[in-house]
Amino acid sequence: MLVRALRSMGRDARYVTGTDDHQSYVAAAARLRGTSPVNVATAEGDAIVATLRAAGVGVDRLTRPAGDPEHAGGSGSSWTWWPPRPR
Repeated sequence: MLVRALRSMGRDARYVTGTDDHQSYVAAAARLRGTSPVNVATAEGDAIVATLRAAGVGVDRLTRPAGDPEHAGGSGSSWTWWPPRPR
């Protein structure tokens, strides 16, 4: 709604969102369902995309980490600056 409101005021706005493919509840759901976390993340991500489409919600970018090679490369480099643990 915020993006729509900003756009209606002539502001340049983008709706950027994503799925939580690597959260602990994905692994827990996979164990309960007897499948892999990748399968759970894919199925749940597909359901999210379908729901957004059915509701007529358009997004400018939707990142799905489990299947997005750009995400894997970019997120890993986020931690390279982290200082080492003191000994």
